[in-house]
Amino acid sequence: MTTSLSETERNLGARVAGDVGMWYRAKAIAGDDAAANLAAEWSHYCRPQDYALPDLMVDGSGNFCPGLRAARGDWSGLEQFFDLYKSYGWGLREFNSPLYTGRVYMAAALGAWARGFNPEWDFFRKWTIFLALQSVFVSRKPKEMSFVWGDEKTTLPVRQLSGLYLPPTGMRANVASIADPMVCPLLSEVLGVPYRINGTWDEATAPVTPQDYEAGRTTRSPHWYFHAYKLIANTPLPWTYSLRRMLLSRIANVQVYLEDLADFRLPKPIGRFIIERKGDDVLTAWEGHSTSVQKCAIPAAKFEGGKISVLAPATNVGHLKVSQPVISTIGENQIIAWTSRSPDPVFLRRLEKPDVVMAFYPDRAPEVL
Repeated sequence: MTTSLSETERNLGARVAGDVGMWYRAKAIAGDDAAANLAAEWSHYCRPQDYALPDLMVDGSGNFCPGLRAARGDWSGLEQFFDLYKSYGWGLREFNSPLYTGRVYMAAALGAWARGFNPEWDFFRKWTIFLALQSVFVSRKPKEMSFVWGDEKTTLPVRQLSGLYLPPTGMRANVASIADPMVCPLLSEVLGVPYRINGTWDEATAPVTPQDYEAGRTTRSPHWYFHAYKLIANTPLPWTYSLRRMLLSRIANVQVYLEDLADFRLPKPIGRFIIERKGDDVLTAWEGHSTSVQKCAIPAAKFEGGKISVLAPATNVGHLKVSQPVISTIGENQIIAWTSRSPDPVFLRRLEKPDVVMAFYPDRAPEVL
């Protein structure tokens, strides 16, 4: 482990070190021998605690050990992380967070292709199914999303980078996290769904040193994941075709996929996680307490009629400064949520007559309701 880092390296952060390191690790897996050294070097631009397994009892959003371990090619260490990730209910304190999940998912993809059939491959397959069950693909991207809290309704611009959408249920409520989920670009490439990212990618802009990154020679994270996966995924995945059909509004073999997820368990604070699908629409919601301790997590969100609606845990999500848990209850026609700071409940209507409703639990196998 690097013990003497320059100021630039110290300021780099484990997030950037892991993201860039995973890009170079993908190049190494694809046959670029020189990239292996760069991947390992970038993974060392972090503190020892960033590389260590996270503490389940504290906020997990600042832990980037899966990306760092994948960058270093530490596959046994990565396997330890996935064992821990599943032991808490397939997620740490950032359960179902499209932002944090993107990094975990990319690390799983790297491990799967580096080692073949192994725990990473099993995790990658099951996590793909779980994400695909929630996601929808739309041909026309919405321009804004609405947030509901109490008597107030707020709208924010959507900065989504592809036509694939994962409702941000479970996401910590801050604007950047909600609007830029990092898992969607990677998932769309895995499933073969059309991908229309804004902007262009030039491999020559990949930073070789932290100084390059500080100077702005870089691109956004979705580009990293999308193109890193393209480097390693040179064989088709036999189980993705029907998942792609499901994303394109054709529900197929849902019960079969839930059987594949028979060992999938929620984190203990969450009592039930619901996924509803109806044509081009989807709703996701949980009942129980938020797993995030840094900021309140979103208890429910839906994509309906070309609009994204979010049950937000605060009026002003751009300046959220709360840490108390959000409690939600899934009623007959709506999801009700509240915090200890507000005695008034908040409501988000569920989909009317959905084609399928799936439920996940902390103590038993998922099922179709």
